[in-house]
Amino acid sequence: MKHQRTDEFLLRLLREQPERGMRAIFDAHYANLCKVVYLLVQDGTAAEDIAQEVFVQLWKRKEQLELGSSLWAYLRRAGYNRALNWLRDRKLRTERERTGAKENQVNPMQASGGVEQEELRASIRRAVDELPPRTRLVFILSRFEGYSRKEIAKELDISVKTVENQMTRALKMLREALKEHWPTKKKNKE
Repeated sequence: MKHQRTDEFLLRLLREQPERGMRAIFDAHYANLCKVVYLLVQDGTAAEDIAQEVFVQLWKRKEQLELGSSLWAYLRRAGYNRALNWLRDRKLRTERERTGAKENQVNPMQASGGVEQEELRASIRRAVDELPPRTRLVFILSRFEGYSRKEIAKELDISVKTVENQMTRALKMLREALKEHWPTKKKNKE
């Protein structure tokens, strides 16, 4: 209830004294929004840019803004959506830049030392980056932020079953993308 009253106060302040209201909302939520967006984009500058874009949109929509949930939930969802768009655009740029280029893959079983392990970590990061945006978001919320399936469902306004399906999809795609890093076991037939 306290958050609801605070949100109502901040939104009323935004409408009645726009500059003061915007400053109050920005001070209350900007740092946390940057952190949430950073978890998705893994780029500090991009996270700050995306968070600022969310506040610009809030400013533009201040007169018509109707919240179905809390102000923080609204800002976080807007941040997620913008981050997903940024990831999609970055992926398209990267694919265009890489056309025709093939990356060397290292088998971690043959790796010796930090360089090979860093290459494996980079391969894992790339594999996560290659997940479809919604699948990646569910995976990141689950594995990197520690959200439960129920929390993810509530956060993204989807069913728990959809969360489970997205996690299954993410894990299958990651296994497929990283399969060349681990030798397959051959069954002995006798």
